[in-house]
Amino acid sequence: MRPGSSPGFGGSFQKPRRRTTRGPPVDRLRHGETRRPGREGGGLILDKLRLEGLVVKLAKRVRMDRDLLDSLYFFVKAKYRETWWLSEEFYLGREVLALLLWGSPGEFPHLPARMRREVGPTTPDAGSPGDIRYDFQGVNRLMNPIHASEDPASSIREAMVFFDLKEILDAILSEGDVGANPEVGGGGQKPRR
Repeated sequence: MRPGSSPGFGGSFQKPRRRTTRGPPVDRLRHGETRRPGREGGGLILDKLRLEGLVVKLAKRVRMDRDLLDSLYFFVKAKYRETWWLSEEFYLGREVLALLLWGSPGEFPHLPARMRREVGPTTPDAGSPGDIRYDFQGVNRLMNPIHASEDPASSIREAMVFFDLKEILDAILSEGDVGANPEVGGGGQKPRR
């Protein structure tokens, strides 16, 4: 592989010499879920999650900065080191919606495993109808409409990137859904048919 090429994107990427115009913002959902910038339709995604019996315990709009981005993706930054600048270009300065979701894991060992199944593969086109990333037209591993934690430990670590411990504990002990309205910048994206 030659310098600057990336097998994950199927082409050669060189870091731009100057900052380029950003694409649409990404919204992020976390149970940590985050609705990623530029991917509207978060209200429809939340409706789907609520229909599946999940409760939004915390919701917070956050503008992504370098510290938040590095904290959130601490364990995968090295894996994507050759293309990490793409994540920075895409996320920095963007508003995301961080969520703490609550619900039964169902047949799965824990809720994050269930959520991983609900959202589908990181690369949306590898998914199938019914997967959130596929249905809501995710583009690639970076530009897809939702993030889900890997396991219970990462859920806690990632939730603490966006919320403090007291907020998390108070939310867990509270009754009901916070009634989050995730629309950031308007316009609901329609799912694939």
